[in-house]
Amino acid sequence: MPLKQPDLLIKLQKEKESLEKENNCLKEKQLRLQADKISLQRKLNSVETSWSYRIGRVVTFVPKKVLDGIYWWRGHGHRTLSLKRSKSTVEPYAFIRVKNESITIKAALNSILPVIKKGVIAYNDCTDGSDLIIQDFCKQNPGFIPFQYPYHVVEQNHPDYLAEKIPYQNTLAAYYNAALSFIPKNSWLIKIDCDQIYFSDILKESFSLPQKTTEVVIYSRLDLIRYNNSVKVIEYKRPGDHWLIYNNNLEFINRYGYNKNGDPYAWEYLVMPKNYKVFYRPECSSFHFPLEKSYRKFPLEEDKLLSLEQFRKIADPGEISPTILEDTVINQIISSFEYPKG
Repeated sequence: MPLKQPDLLIKLQKEKESLEKENNCLKEKQLRLQADKISLQRKLNSVETSWSYRIGRVVTFVPKKVLDGIYWWRGHGHRTLSLKRSKSTVEPYAFIRVKNESITIKAALNSILPVIKKGVIAYNDCTDGSDLIIQDFCKQNPGFIPFQYPYHVVEQNHPDYLAEKIPYQNTLAAYYNAALSFIPKNSWLIKIDCDQIYFSDILKESFSLPQKTTEVVIYSRLDLIRYNNSVKVIEYKRPGDHWLIYNNNLEFINRYGYNKNGDPYAWEYLVMPKNYKVFYRPECSSFHFPLEKSYRKFPLEEDKLLSLEQFRKIADPGEISPTILEDTVINQIISSFEYPKG
């Protein structure tokens, strides 16, 4: 029997109250995640600030309880601090996201093929043919899955993040979580960027470092730029967003706010289980070419850029192998890039 109008209004009011209650629960969950995220960041900062990242110092993190496992190994004509490794080596999935990287993408993907045979390559908003390159690569290497994210993704540091005007599906966290869903649970993964070129033999060494699924490997990189017909160094850095990690309840959230200088920031943030620890900081295994993306601009000051010759004089061979800093190696990498004709 149809409801009378007063009964219908009461039913609608109850449904409204139920939806409001569910919405409040979601907001409370979001606040708890935000609190956990801040706690994790503080812990990570406490580790990072206790170690120098400047050139000239070995920064491999060694917990006191495993100091007796230290030994020196030679992999590329130099010595670097590491740990005794287990006989087993993890075989991680590549976790890759792409937007308009047609210049470097083939070189980047080919550089990991000797040691990484599987993964997901997610892409969005591609207008330069990167999507076609990805599809062709995955056909030739069936261990890799192509995934076209169906929504536009608002780039990092956009002010609309702070104003909370962006629908969730258009955020970086939504995009990253969608790509992450293709990585099997309880397996290892490594974040790979397609404007970076990897040295597979060095990278492979890091796959034997983790002794437990709660241990995380964090990677360094050398940022380079083609500048006035030469290659110069922007900076050497060990970022907090490139890792070898076990996929157990990993999740990305959108993080935004203001830096100490008042500038706004917004990016995706990886929430790890509380018992995860950054245990290993191996030698540099990749070169980063950020300005080969036409849409990316950085305010670079020429007098702050080092030539490769200047950098080689101050670089610590325990952090960066001298063999990968040779001109022939750099030139070979540059020659593998595919610039638009005309």
